[in-house]
Amino acid sequence: MDFLICVIAGDHGCGKTSLLTVYSSSEFPTDYIPICHDDYHKDETIDSQTIKVYYQDCAGSDNYDFFNKTHFSQADAVAICFAIDPKESFETKEKTALLISKTEAEDLAKKIGAQIYIECSAKENINVDKVFEELARVALKERPIRQQREKREKMEFEEKLRSEHPENEVSDPSDNE
Repeated sequence: MDFLICVIAGDHGCGKTSLLTVYSSSEFPTDYIPICHDDYHKDETIDSQTIKVYYQDCAGSDNYDFFNKTHFSQADAVAICFAIDPKESFETKEKTALLISKTEAEDLAKKIGAQIYIECSAKENINVDKVFEELARVALKERPIRQQREKREKMEFEEKLRSEHPENEVSDPSDNE
């Protein structure tokens, strides 16, 4: 079975782990436990094709930037998560105005070149399945493009090494005949 890698990124405390937990177990976590990295996987059926999708929950702290960048480079797709309501609303449990309007969020998605924008709520289990179904669909569509880019980058890197270190060039023995 083929597989895809999708990274879930965003600031700490924005709900990445909650989103993944609700998606994988249908249960909303009650405690906030910061993570460095966690993996989830699920068999997805996309356009009648079954694929194993690995979801990587990345740390939201700047302390893990290198670790996260490594995962981004290996990902078929990346979901950027952010909270649209003020943190105080979580702490006081009061209804407050949204910090970011839907239009502002959609404009940001366009600005950064996001293929999709979906509002969801892990706490209310709203659009959670849709987020991951669409993320997997984007990953499946983007995989050939990523593979071509990686192949080109590898060839360019090898060419650069050969030009910088011609003494290490391995010749074909049949060239001497």
